[in-house]
Amino acid sequence: MVKERLDDVREQISEFKANQGEKADHYYASLSYAEERFYSAQAWMEFFSMGGKKLVLDKAHMQQSCLQKTSEAEERYNYLRLYIGEGNIMDIGKKIDGAKSASGKGEYELCLSKSIEAKGDSNAVLSSMGLRRDILPEILDSKNAAVKRVIAENSAEGKFPILGYSYYKYANSLQEQEPFTALVYYEYALEMSDLSLYFPEERTDLQVLMDKIYFRTDMIKGFVIGVVVALLIIKVFMPQKKRPKNPKK
Repeated sequence: MVKERLDDVREQISEFKANQGEKADHYYASLSYAEERFYSAQAWMEFFSMGGKKLVLDKAHMQQSCLQKTSEAEERYNYLRLYIGEGNIMDIGKKIDGAKSASGKGEYELCLSKSIEAKGDSNAVLSSMGLRRDILPEILDSKNAAVKRVIAENSAEGKFPILGYSYYKYANSLQEQEPFTALVYYEYALEMSDLSLYFPEERTDLQVLMDKIYFRTDMIKGFVIGVVVALLIIKVFMPQKKRPKNPKK
């Protein structure tokens, strides 16, 4: 999130510089927005000093996470293009392009953030296609329940998804006044609330050793069971020799 906000700051400043000769108010507003995003990045950096479970965040895992989430986002995007056309969802395409560009530069955290947003945007559009406004509250309630369930499941494992929770709270605040925007942020919350698939918990040497012991024990058990089953099959299906009768005395 820090990388995503700083990247947004750079984009806003570049846009302002490119149009500096113009007096349009929205170009000056972009500077205010950039300032807000910069302070937001500083706020998120405070979480770096907090404790918690150790996660594997090496480049290999980050790259794998980035590629997988970008692939998911692109799949949703291509599916959406078939229905409403590329011209109506250009912003989603730009986010996917931004994710790929970040991946090419080795900025896998930024790639992951942009691809998650792109997938969430596509899911929100797909969820609302052909949807009557009077049914929207029910959809939002179901999304709300889904996010709460994912947050609760992660929290029970000792991993509180602070980013997903922040999006969840923001979506709640928008649900009455801007329901369609709330739907987008519920999708973001769902995507951001469970990242255990992409960031496995770091295992200690003892845990790795115990896994090897259990694995070997299971192999021995499997071998013994296989031998017993084979002997039973032989005993049941193989013809047994008849014992010669005792000769009469």
